[in-house]
Amino acid sequence: MEVYVEKERHNPLLKRREVYCRLSFEGKTPSRKEVRAKIAGLMNAELERVVVDTIKTEIRQNRGKLLTSKFTTLLRTAENRGGAHNREE
Repeated sequence: MEVYVEKERHNPLLKRREVYCRLSFEGKTPSRKEVRAKIAGLMNAELERVVVDTIKTEIRQNRGKLLTSKFTTLLRTAENRGGAHNREE
């Protein structure tokens, strides 16, 4: 799996950095957990501060677009997202 950052946007109101990326992969679409770990590595961020908002794959293609957010504080992550996107059950 490879991730290419297309655009970054700082959102001071929500205390986060929004990152728009392109994703390429082999086989099935990678899980949010895998994508989250890759993005955290690229952004030099703690895994707990990274949230994968959307993964949109292209039909019959091994690529897609994704939107992720890196929060400044852990408290803001819990308040704004409730952990629903990154819950591991």
